[in-house]
Amino acid sequence: MLVPILASRGVDLLLIGRNANTLKAVFPQHKTDSYEALKTEADACDGILHLAVQNNDQPGSFADFEKVNVEFLKQVLSDLKQAKKLKFFMYPTSMHAIKNKPQDPYSKTKFMAEELLRETSSLPVRIMRLPSVYGERFSGKLSVLNKIPKPFKSVLFNVLASLKLTVSVEKVADAIMAGEANEPEFSVTEQQQTNWFYKLCATLLDYGFALSVLVFFWWFILVCFLMV
Repeated sequence: MLVPILASRGVDLLLIGRNANTLKAVFPQHKTDSYEALKTEADACDGILHLAVQNNDQPGSFADFEKVNVEFLKQVLSDLKQAKKLKFFMYPTSMHAIKNKPQDPYSKTKFMAEELLRETSSLPVRIMRLPSVYGERFSGKLSVLNKIPKPFKSVLFNVLASLKLTVSVEKVADAIMAGEANEPEFSVTEQQQTNWFYKLCATLLDYGFALSVLVFFWWFILVCFLMV
């Protein structure tokens, strides 16, 4: 979702992955290369966005998650030791990683990755903490919405988003575009107060509380009124 948005904003992208040919088949209009290019191409870039991750909607043991989310990150950081011109190395992570001693493999390894990045002094690291991200399609735990008919999808999303923090991919792109201007660690979310279902529930609760006060304390209000 991010690639076409960043490209539409004028970003000259170099996409790096395990297989450059596979990337080229998916994104033929962009430059692609393998991970080996990190050592030679990093200094020609303003910033790096590290998206290589084993996500929480993928199966695997703790060792599987650790291999991708921690050990591979160590290798990337090692490859970037000589990069002196990078303005930022941005690492998207999860809101779940800030919990005390996260236990599931995904959250635990993302927490370990954050600790590793905090110990890295050779790069201008930016840790970007995200809730569930959505765009034209939904991913992660929100992916169930992709199966919902379009007329009902927006309504159901607003109901779920009133209970769970979310953020649009456009807003994530805004944060990436800000690059080194971001704090070393920052969060990107959408305010639930802008969600119509959240506002409806909050309004109903406010009126419900006011009504309960009138029902249970009308006599006290009446006495106070007569004493004035």
